[in-house]
Amino acid sequence: MNTATTSYPYDMLSNHPLNRFSLLPNQDIRWVHRFSNFKKAFHQLNDAVTLMRSP
Repeated sequence: MNTATTSYPYDMLSNHPLNRFSLLPNQDIRWVHRFSNFKKAFHQLNDAVTLMRSP
């Protein structure tokens, strides 16, 4: 997966404030995993669309 050269709008998520959120002890962190999976899914979708558009 080559995300370094893409201009996919969801690359902005890497600068999202939630990525820099400090977790407190005993805090429910399931949302962190869900957000990470969300980003991965969009990167995979971007790669699929790029492959589909290539000649």
